[in-house]
Amino acid sequence: MDDIKSTITDIAGSVAKKSSQFLRSTKLTMALTSEEQKLKNLYFDIGKKVHEIYRYGGSLGEAFDEVYAQIREIDGRIKALKREIAENKGVTSCGSCGASVEREADFCPKCGSPNGHPAPRQREPRQETPEREAPRQQEPRPAASNAPPPSERPVVSNEKSCPVCGKMNAASERFCLLCGRVI
Repeated sequence: MDDIKSTITDIAGSVAKKSSQFLRSTKLTMALTSEEQKLKNLYFDIGKKVHEIYRYGGSLGEAFDEVYAQIREIDGRIKALKREIAENKGVTSCGSCGASVEREADFCPKCGSPNGHPAPRQREPRQETPEREAPRQQEPRPAASNAPPPSERPVVSNEKSCPVCGKMNAASERFCLLCGRVI
């Protein structure tokens, strides 16, 4: 019986030692992973700073010049591929926000900028006091020639009509594809 008791005690001691080693190993692995991630973040930050230097016309020497030339080449291929994909889909990319815009649309449905042009700068709204001055109403633009009068338009749940020009737009769009106004 003493042999069994001694064997069990030895096994328990061995398991406790291995558990302790495993716990220590796990803690060390987690610390190593944390330090490696910190190093990767610093590498990323350095890369961003080097990119900014080159982006604004600077240089860090031949070794960096060669790598940055490769980056510009790859970036050009990526842009060309994106243009080709958009062309294949029949869309363009908004020059302001990058959203996909139907080729026929005059304005971006996400940011309202003219198709193919950066978004116009937003003017600060005028501070008007209701006691002195009534708010000015925007004059509606005439309805587009291809848009039926509001009474003849079917009500569709996934589309909404522009209150200014009458163009039907997808319900998810914030700006009219025809006139660029908020819908």
